[in-house]
Amino acid sequence: GVMAVKVTAWASWAEWSDVYQRLSAPEPASRAIGVRRVHTWRSRTSRLPVAVDVTASFVEVMLNDSALNGATETPRSEHELQLLYAMCVVRLVNGIIDVAQRHKSAGSMSILAQELEW
Repeated sequence: GVMAVKVTAWASWAEWSDVYQRLSAPEPASRAIGVRRVHTWRSRTSRLPVAVDVTASFVEVMLNDSALNGATETPRSEHELQLLYAMCVVRLVNGIIDVAQRHKSAGSMSILAQELEW
């Protein structure tokens, strides 16, 4: 039989591992490189895993949060940060619920969240 090939946004597991290390690095410059790499991955596919997408989004917001990165060149206001962090949380919840919804008939998010014991 024909073996199915799964296409991913990253070229190899080594690239995946490198980006993971960069996103979790203590140095802001290294995290910024990881975020830019995920931006590249987003341009390659519309099906980037939600965990990767949201992690990069959180890291990007944190890089612009002067409380977490005093060296930021693009500090955001407290209100803007609240909105950005909230958007990341909503994207995370929607991503988790969306996976559950694919395995069942479409239903309301609150019912699916209850079924996932959220």
